[in-house]
Amino acid sequence: MNGQRAQELSLSSKTKKVFFNGKRVYIDNVFQQVGVATIHYDDKPNKIEGVPVTSLTEE
Repeated sequence: MNGQRAQELSLSSKTKKVFFNGKRVYIDNVFQQVGVATIHYDDKPNKIEGVPVTSLTEE
């Protein structure tokens, strides 16, 4: 995924299926300048981490 698409998904009112390492996640913020997104896991909403946007996939 690229930074622009990650940004679109993070701002969308519609829920899209996004995955990181095979696990469903939600995108909280996108920092396009550095290519990083903060995410939280579907099953662990309090676990937030920064990941490269290129490692995110959309179903």
